[in-house]
Amino acid sequence: MFLGIGIRQHSRTCAKFDHSTAANNKFAAYGALYLLVPGIYGTTPILSAWMANNSEPYYRRATSISVGFMSLNSVRRFL
Repeated sequence: MFLGIGIRQHSRTCAKFDHSTAANNKFAAYGALYLLVPGIYGTTPILSAWMANNSEPYYRRATSISVGFMSLNSVRRFL
């Protein structure tokens, strides 16, 4: 929903620019964040528990959880 809205910016090359459509898209994008943020941050405890249960020694378990947190945070940077 967030990526499908497609907020357009005003540019000089655009002859027709509908301000009401841009305003509605901006509010729809803000509303989509209420669905996006819990979906992203809700996966962290689930993946942490999964990685902890699938790693046997203590040092391997701690390393897998820390690598999992680093990978989740790097994915969040691109969204």
